Amino acid sequence: MNYGNLKTTIANKIDREDLSTQIAIWIYDARRNIVNGFLPIVAKADQAYHRFSWSYANTTLTTTASTATVDLPSDYIDELDVFHASENTPLVKSSIPELDNAYFANDDSTGTGKPTNYSVLATQVKLHPIPDGVYSLTLHYYAFPETLSDDSDEKTIDKVCPGLIIDLCCYEAAAYLHDEKLQMYFGEAAKNRYFNLVTYDKRRQWTRKDMRMKTFRDFDMSLYKGRKMM
Repeated sequence: MNYGNLKTTIANKIDREDLSTQIAIWIYDARRNIVNGFLPIVAKADQAYHRFSWSYANTTLTTTASTATVDLPSDYIDELDVFHASENTPLVKSSIPELDNAYFANDDSTGTGKPTNYSVLATQVKLHPIPDGVYSLTLHYYAFPETLSDDSDEKTIDKVCPGLIIDLCCYEAAAYLHDEKLQMYFGEAAKNRYFNLVTYDKRRQWTRKDMRMKTFRDFDMSLYKGRKMM
């Protein structure tokens, strides 16, 4: 459902065409909350902690020589994996203390080279060793949906769960209008839609999944070799 139809449907459901500014804000918040798990309809945060397969994204960033960090994409949520783009080889994910220890071990805080390890620092990725040149890194992560602007805009989330977006917006509208009965109705409707969406996505991820017993040959041993430098 495109942006224009979302706004019209919500306005019709709450019978308030004068709330166009608020409806736009509710749509923005609802789309982000669905993928991030910050849903007002659930009592506990872990009840809404699901990363939908369709919110998985990737992008390519480049490093700067002698600079240890690169900025994360603005749509980043979590669960980051980093690869060297040219070779498609993974960097080892390390904790912040592990990277700090690696930087200052043997007074190597200024050592440079091809990055082998990384850690997430708020809005940045910290690399080790400090890049000695320009490297292209491919980032795989869960992302917020693109913001809607034109009425014709329609992203994946708007195709997959328009009903959930609408119910969440109507829930917020009911709270805004101090209508407890309407808020309860749309809250229950949104909760049911959300859990059904989660169940469908989990089933989709497991369908036709290879369930054979894995051996050591199935794993990239370089990930473990990379930890020797820590």
